[in-house]
Amino acid sequence: MWLILGGLFKKVVIANYLAGAIVDPVFGDPARHSSPEAIVAIVAYAVQIYCDFSGYTDIAIGVAKLLGFRFPAELRPPVQRALRAGVLAPLAHDAVAGGCATTSTSRSAGTGRVRRAPTST
Repeated sequence: MWLILGGLFKKVVIANYLAGAIVDPVFGDPARHSSPEAIVAIVAYAVQIYCDFSGYTDIAIGVAKLLGFRFPAELRPPVQRALRAGVLAPLAHDAVAGGCATTSTSRSAGTGRVRRAPTST
C-alpha cells in the first residue's frame, strides 16, 4: 500500500507541480526566459520524467503485490545487488588507488574475482 501512495505522490504532487510551475511555462515560450531559467527548467524536466516513471512503476508494483504477485530477487536494483555481492568495493578501490585513467578492471565471468587488465605505459 505504501508503494502505491508513494507512487501517487511522485506522479501527482511532484511531477505535476514541476510541469505546471516550471517546465511548461519555460518550454512554452523560451524567448521570454533567461538562460539560468532554461537550465532550471531542463533539470526540472529531468526530475519530472523520473518522478513520472518511478511513480508509475511504484504504483504498478504495489498493485501487483496487492494482487498476490511476488517478484524474484533479480529485479532488485543492480547497485543494491552489486553491494551485496561485494563487487563495487574492489572496483572502487582499484579506481582510487590506481587512478581512473590508468586502471582498468573487469569482472571475471563466474569466478567472483576481479582481475586487473594490463595497462600500457
